[in-house]
Amino acid sequence: MAASKAPQPSVEGYNLEIFNSKKPDEKFLCNKCELILREPVQSPCGHRYCQSCFKALCGHTDSQITCQACVKEDAVDLDISYLHKDKMYPDMAIKREMGKIQCKCINQGCNWTGVFKNYMKHEINCEFRGITCKACGKNIPESKMEDHLKSSCPKRKVQCENCNAEILFSDMKEHKKTCPKASITCEACNKKMLREQIVKHTNDECPKRIAPCPAGCSDLIRYDQLQTHIQKNVPLHLKFTLEATQQLARKIDERIGELAAPASATLNTEIARLSERIAVLERGGANTNGAAGASGGSFLGDDIGAASRIAATELRVNAFEPIMGVLHKEIEKCNSTIEIVENKMSQESQHRDQYLRKVDELDLRMRNMEKAQEVKDRLSAQNDLRFQSMEFARYDGVLIWKISDFKQKRQDALTGKVTSTYSPTFYTGHVGYKMCARLYPNGDGMGKGTHISLFFVLMRGNYDNLLSWPFKEKVTLMMIDQNFKEHIVDTFRPDPQSSSFRKPQSEMNIASGCPLFLPLSRLQDPQYAYVKDDVMFVKISVEQENDSPLDLKTNNFVSPP
Repeated sequence: MAASKAPQPSVEGYNLEIFNSKKPDEKFLCNKCELILREPVQSPCGHRYCQSCFKALCGHTDSQITCQACVKEDAVDLDISYLHKDKMYPDMAIKREMGKIQCKCINQGCNWTGVFKNYMKHEINCEFRGITCKACGKNIPESKMEDHLKSSCPKRKVQCENCNAEILFSDMKEHKKTCPKASITCEACNKKMLREQIVKHTNDECPKRIAPCPAGCSDLIRYDQLQTHIQKNVPLHLKFTLEATQQLARKIDERIGELAAPASATLNTEIARLSERIAVLERGGANTNGAAGASGGSFLGDDIGAASRIAATELRVNAFEPIMGVLHKEIEKCNSTIEIVENKMSQESQHRDQYLRKVDELDLRMRNMEKAQEVKDRLSAQNDLRFQSMEFARYDGVLIWKISDFKQKRQDALTGKVTSTYSPTFYTGHVGYKMCARLYPNGDGMGKGTHISLFFVLMRGNYDNLLSWPFKEKVTLMMIDQNFKEHIVDTFRPDPQSSSFRKPQSEMNIASGCPLFLPLSRLQDPQYAYVKDDVMFVKISVEQENDSPLDLKTNNFVSPP
């Protein structure tokens, strides 16, 4: 999209506003365009025109044209009031007089002033002169043309933010009404989607779409109310179903009749043809007998011939009689088969309709039950998590972790199904560090397959910005002997250089602890009870030292020493 760089020559005079005077003298005005004369020429009658205006009036014709100024003044002179290219001459006197008049440039933003003879040169070179935009046709100052093409031209091409298609800016509003990638809202269910998906959603997916009752009544039902509608109108729907079944039976009868008609017609035609031939033969036999009686048996040869023909006819009749019987039996068999097919098709149609209705009902009930079960499962999981957090949450830096179903957890670890289990979270205070423990029933790292591994894990908490980092509190890990003979205890202080004890950047840091915490052989020793009634108890304690800007016990800020 580009604009012309060369100034477009005007075909009319100069704008009236270029002269400093409020109203220019009429002798400086063109009698056609009524603007300030541009390259003035004068007619024999004394009226002045712009050179371009005169050429526009006369064109390429050699005929004379009446001066319209003379007509307006009611001073038409047959000798001088005609315009002709051979009688017009440049008016240099008025041009010199105009050249001394003070004028100004009227292009927006231009402050040029001077005499008129210099204005023509300035008009061509003025940086504020208007250029016609080839896209929209507007006259724009040359200095602003680039900005016009980029930001204000109504015919500039812009990219649709939804489908990335290039559209004229002036057409963008209408394009957005039909853009297939634009986001719109279903008026029925308020679900947002792309415009190209709305037809499928409206016809097949929207739970609030309006559809005719599938049972045949004239009601239009919202899809999510269809089940209720069907249950409330069972007698009416049975009536419509019966009518539809009867109509289907009639159509099946008609179709069977159409299929059977050609076969029946063929059989009937063949029977008629055979009957006609038998009648012809019978008439031939009768004529032969009559002729023999009339002759009085005068010629023996004729009697023998007639007898032979009669015998032949009887043989043929006897031959056709079995064929006729077979044909009648075939016709009766066809009729019987047609009746059986009709009955079978009618029964199958009824059974199929009943089966389809039953399948649809069961499918709808199954979908409703699945949705209800999903909602219940989600709520149950949320409640379990909430109750577990409320039950086990501690804010004194001590965790007593009850691990139930330990045998199953160890079996899962042996098979690789679930190798570790996490404890509930606990805290050093209501505004303190968030922590948990991680236990490997079949060991991890160096202790895999030989020991139970126990680790301490720092988690991302809500108040980490108020706490001192890295984590420096002493941690004690204890496996409780439920016979109270010998607990397994390990204590460590965090390594400040380890990433495990820096401020968590994800949900939890890398675990740190003891991969060789409890030998599996000791777990099986009957004199100890680290697992009793399939339950194991682990204690984690954190000693809290007051070197944080926040007192973890009282939640008060501590002044620096």
